[in-house]
Amino acid sequence: MGGKKGKKGLNFFKFLRVESMTDGTDVIIFLKNVDYAVDLAKNFFIKKMRDERIPVSAFKSERKAVYEVLWRKRPQSALTHKNLIGALNFIASNEEELLKYIDSNKSFIQVTKKDGLYEDIKLFPNNNLPYYSERDSKEFLNIHLSLLSKTLNQDQFNEFTSRLLSETIDGTTYTFPSINLLKNNSEITLKPSINLSQCSKTLVSPEFMNAVKTFMPNVSDNETFALSTLDLDNNELTCSVSSYFKTLFSSDRFFYHIVSRYPGINGDLTGYGAHQFLIEWSNRLKDIVINNRFSVDSSIGCSCLCIYKTPDNNYEFLIGKKTAESNGHLDVHVIPSLMFQPLAKNKLRYKDELPVLNHVLRELGEEVFQEDEYDHNLHSSHLYKNILNTPSNRMIRNLLDEGAAEFHLTGVWLDMYRLRPEITSALIIHDENWFKTFFKNNQKLGNWEIAKGGLMDIEANESNYSSIIQGHVGYICPPGISALISGIKKFKSL
Repeated sequence: MGGKKGKKGLNFFKFLRVESMTDGTDVIIFLKNVDYAVDLAKNFFIKKMRDERIPVSAFKSERKAVYEVLWRKRPQSALTHKNLIGALNFIASNEEELLKYIDSNKSFIQVTKKDGLYEDIKLFPNNNLPYYSERDSKEFLNIHLSLLSKTLNQDQFNEFTSRLLSETIDGTTYTFPSINLLKNNSEITLKPSINLSQCSKTLVSPEFMNAVKTFMPNVSDNETFALSTLDLDNNELTCSVSSYFKTLFSSDRFFYHIVSRYPGINGDLTGYGAHQFLIEWSNRLKDIVINNRFSVDSSIGCSCLCIYKTPDNNYEFLIGKKTAESNGHLDVHVIPSLMFQPLAKNKLRYKDELPVLNHVLRELGEEVFQEDEYDHNLHSSHLYKNILNTPSNRMIRNLLDEGAAEFHLTGVWLDMYRLRPEITSALIIHDENWFKTFFKNNQKLGNWEIAKGGLMDIEANESNYSSIIQGHVGYICPPGISALISGIKKFKSL
C-alpha cells in the first residue's frame, strides 16, 4: 500500500512518543480514516494471533492496549501488546495479507459504522446476499460444521453430526441444520409447572433492536416460555419465562449475523470464520447439544404439521411461504407455527397455559382462517375458553375426544443457526367433514405472516414429500422441515 512513512504517523501516536515508525504506518493511517476497515482489521489480527498461538501474557501493554490505540476502544480481547513498536512491526509484516483481507470483505462491512456492533444485520433482508442462494447447499452446512469442529473434540463432533436431521430420497441423503435434542423415542411431556425462580436478567441492546426494526418494524415484545431443563431420560421439558426481544438478542442474533456476513463459497471464508460471533455461536451449540445446558433466554417455538382428510379420501397438509415482514423472511414453514408464549400476564397462572395443543389450535385459527388475534384483557378462565370454542377448534376437540383426530408431540429440535429450541407436533384429522365444513369456496386463507397466495395445501403422498425434501417448493426452514419429517413419520406409523 502506498503512502508516506515516518513522521506522518506521529500525529496518531504522538501521546505515546513513538519516534520510529515502521512500514505499517500507512496501514495505520488507512485504518484511522476508513471506518469499515476497523472491524476487518480487528478480526484479522484476532484470528492471526490465535492461529499463531501467541500467549495472552505476551501482549500486555505498560500503558495502552493496541485495541485502544488503533480502535480507541477499551480492551476486549487478548489483542494487546507490550511494545508499540512490536505491534507496528507485526502490522508491517502482515500488511499485504491484511489489505487483501480488507479488500475481499469490504462490501459486507461498509455498512458498519464506527462502534456499530449490529449495523451489519440491517443487511438481513437483502435477498442478493450469498446466504440466500447457498443456504440449502451441502457446502454451506459443511462450512459451519467445520467451524464448529474447532470447538468440539472428535467424539463430541461425531455425536453432534449424528443428531442432525436427515432424510434419504431415491438413494440421496439430505441433511438439514436441525439437531435432535432427544436421545430416545419415549413420549414427550411438559412438566406441569413453571420454573419462576429462573428468570432472565439479560439486557437487550437498544442498538440491536433498532437494527432489527429496520426489517421487522412492527415487532413487539411479549413474555415467552423458555426451555429451562430437558430430562433426557424421561423426555420431560421444564419451562421458565423469557421474552421475545431477549430471544432475538440471545438466539436469533447469531442467525442475523450469519446471513449478513457470510461471504459465499468463493469468498473469504477464513476471515468469516474469525468473527467473534461465530466463536460464541460454537460455544453455545456445544453447551446446548453436548452438555444439555440451556440459556434462560432460550424461548421455545412450536411447529405443527396439520394433516387432514379430504372428501376424495386423500390426506393433505399445510405449508406456507412467510412474508418478508415476518421473522421467517420468505422461508417456507409448516402451518401453524408459533412462539410458545402465554396470553395472560399473570405468572402464577402460566402453568395453566402450557398445553401445546391449545397454542396450536389458536395459531391454526389465526394463520389459516384469518381469525383475529385474541384479546389478552380477559379473566384467565375465559382466555382459552374463547379460543377453544371457535367453530373449527370446537369440532377438532370433539373429533379428538371421539378418536377421529389425533395430536402427537413428535420431537424437540434445535435450529442450528438461530439456536432456538422447537417443539414439533402433528395434528391429524381423519374426518373429512372438518374439511367440508371450513374450507368453503369463499373462505380466504392465511394472515399477515403468510405471503399472499402463499398457503399451500399439499396432498400427502410420496411424490410431494420427496419434492419438498429436495427443495422444489422453496427453502423450508429448520423447524419446518423438522415438523414435516417427524410428522409424516408419525402419520405413516398409525
